Amino acid sequence: MTHGDANLPLAEQEAWVCKETRQSDSSEDENNSKAQNYDMYNIYSRSGKRAILLTCGLIAFICPCTDTVYLPVLPELAAYYDASDALVAVTVSDTMIPRRVGVGQLFFGTLADRYGRLVVIYAGLIIYEGLTVACIFAPTIQVLIALRTLDGFVVSSSLVAAQSIITDIFPAEELGSAMGVFFFPVLVA
Repeated sequence: MTHGDANLPLAEQEAWVCKETRQSDSSEDENNSKAQNYDMYNIYSRSGKRAILLTCGLIAFICPCTDTVYLPVLPELAAYYDASDALVAVTVSDTMIPRRVGVGQLFFGTLADRYGRLVVIYAGLIIYEGLTVACIFAPTIQVLIALRTLDGFVVSSSLVAAQSIITDIFPAEELGSAMGVFFFPVLVA
């Protein structure tokens, strides 16, 4: 109602208010029916979901590779750093601890919920690559152990964010088979 409408008779003012109320109620009903018909799992096509699943599986493949990719060179590491075999083996086990205990998942899962899945994946992979390069130039076995522990912590970001993406795009009836495909590369590695 505009300022000029205040001079209308009371009956006409009430009719105008009732008409406006009915129109706003009908627009709210339309919005509610649109919200009820909206299905968040149908945003992507079937092939789009498969591509995302494959990409997330390959990203998650990095986690087990971080643990085991350099197992064949452990004797050379012991000779290079003049360290015992047990101390060199710690570089493998300390990489697994942040992921197995869940510290990395709790930290990066919270960040993924707050800032977005892809931001966490990208940032985690960039930091992971930086730490991996730093491991190459580690001057002592103690520095290598510390860097590998941080590497294990940071690489868990890719696993938890990729897993969150999978749970976001697949409905409950398809989620079990999608998780099986997602974890297949992890189990193979």
